[in-house]
Amino acid sequence: MLKALTGHTGAVCAIAVSLDGRVLASTSWDKTARLWNLENGEPIALPLQHPDFDICVSFSTDGKIIATGCWDHNAYSWDISGILEEVGLLNPAVS
Repeated sequence: MLKALTGHTGAVCAIAVSLDGRVLASTSWDKTARLWNLENGEPIALPLQHPDFDICVSFSTDGKIIATGCWDHNAYSWDISGILEEVGLLNPAVS
């Protein structure tokens, strides 16, 4: 399925896909990171707000945390396990 993931209001700088292939994380010059359900192309939860442009993103191996790099010279970690559990995308095989 080919689908445009729309929602960012600035240029997308980076994307990462969880190891199970179910979730995509994107970062943007709009100072947000967003999570997307790759099974239906819909956004997951509200955007993760940053103080400046987001320039990179990566998932932890268990898919429960994303790390983002920001133009403010800081890295941020986000525990997304609750968000993924709420929408049924937390991989139960990963402990």
